Amino acid sequence: MMKAIIIDDEKLIREGLVTYIDWASLDIEVCAVCADSTQGVQAAIEHRPQIILADICLPDCSGLDMFRQIRSYGLNCQIIFISSYSEFQYAQQAVKLGAFDYLLKPIEADTLYDCVKRCAEKVSTEKIQNPAFCDRNLLEKLLSDGLANIPQADQTFFHLVWKAGVPQNADVFLLVSTNKEDLYQKFRFIRTSSELYSYSASLSAHIHVICIFAQPGLNRFDLKQALSSRESADFSWIQISLDETDSILYISLQQALARLILRTKPTGMKEMYFAADTLEFEPQVIQNPEPKYIEHALYQFFDFCIHKQWTNRLLDFQFECFNFLENIYNQLSQYYGLPLPSTIDMHSFIGQLREQKNIYDLFFTLKSILSSLFGEVRRSCSHSPYTRKALSIIRSRYKESLSLKFVAKELHVSPSYLSSVFKEDMGCPFSDYLFSYRMNIALTLVKQGNCKIYEIGEMVGYPDIAQFSKCFKKQFGYSPKQMQNRGGE
Repeated sequence: MMKAIIIDDEKLIREGLVTYIDWASLDIEVCAVCADSTQGVQAAIEHRPQIILADICLPDCSGLDMFRQIRSYGLNCQIIFISSYSEFQYAQQAVKLGAFDYLLKPIEADTLYDCVKRCAEKVSTEKIQNPAFCDRNLLEKLLSDGLANIPQADQTFFHLVWKAGVPQNADVFLLVSTNKEDLYQKFRFIRTSSELYSYSASLSAHIHVICIFAQPGLNRFDLKQALSSRESADFSWIQISLDETDSILYISLQQALARLILRTKPTGMKEMYFAADTLEFEPQVIQNPEPKYIEHALYQFFDFCIHKQWTNRLLDFQFECFNFLENIYNQLSQYYGLPLPSTIDMHSFIGQLREQKNIYDLFFTLKSILSSLFGEVRRSCSHSPYTRKALSIIRSRYKESLSLKFVAKELHVSPSYLSSVFKEDMGCPFSDYLFSYRMNIALTLVKQGNCKIYEIGEMVGYPDIAQFSKCFKKQFGYSPKQMQNRGGE
């Protein structure tokens, strides 16, 4: 049975077009009735009709533009335009676009029936005489869109593939690699005469994909064995289950990428370095930031994300990576004290994570960020004993009236020597560090908005509210009051 959709902005016309024709006698089902072009395009993508009856003048755009949009999705349907406009230019444009006919309102029921009948006969004749052809560039664009989770792209991709003659019971496989040249070498090795079609796409500088359709009746075990024998740290494959109805290509890609990531997992991870309930590193990782502990904890985090199915969608995994990184930063801040080294720029880190377009690139960007973050922390751990003790005093007693001379006396060392070693380790004078440390705590308190300005000043060692406001504005460009009025931004 053929499918038809009706698109007209007048309710009476829509209802009339449904009832004027004995659709069943023509073996046609009216699968959608739409009031504008947006609904019409969506219905065409969803139902893939053979025949469209549409008004040429629609409220959101012309029927001609709508038909161009439908054709851009690779949908090869016949359209009959219905209009109250008799101008020759409309009919001429409709013919140029390949419209089947152009009817003027009001329309006799017999005339409409005869037109639809002729249109149906044309569709049937073309189906028999002309095998379907689909442009490869269009199919590979749809494949890329489906892998990127563009709505309806995967469904349109498979529809056009079946329309091109691929049997609907063909086995579908997604081959994924981080090495484009190696991917095609492996593909040439496993390719057999039973492989019907293949389409490729590149999702980033690292991720390359080939979607193949295997001939029904092929020894599936042999094909899977051939694929499995070529699996490596940069090559993975997955058989696509066409039982799913939503995001088939996208979900399959995430699963294949997760396999690639897991192949890089280090061995011998017996201890738990990651607390799943809080998404935090265990204390020994923070206190003793060895690269192997960090790497093991990261892969344990990834295993947890797979278990929660967060890796099935990029945005879900991206959100958890943000939380994960924030928790680590908070842990480091609590253990080592604020501010952390100035080279640790969380805004830059978050920006790097946002830029990634697939979970593989996202994971290894996070891995690189953690390496940089903990590298800076390890360097700070190599400070001289006097610097570490001075930092401890600042972090525990920043509310007091501290000075370089006062701290040097506490440590039983000359002020000049403490000043020298502190600046060498921290890259800034003692007074600058103390000022920055207090202002960062003040900034957090101002953003929280739970305390009065004078209370915050006293909490960070500035009992004089005027002096505190002046120092705060010098550091951040706004007074504490202005910052609160801006909502902490």
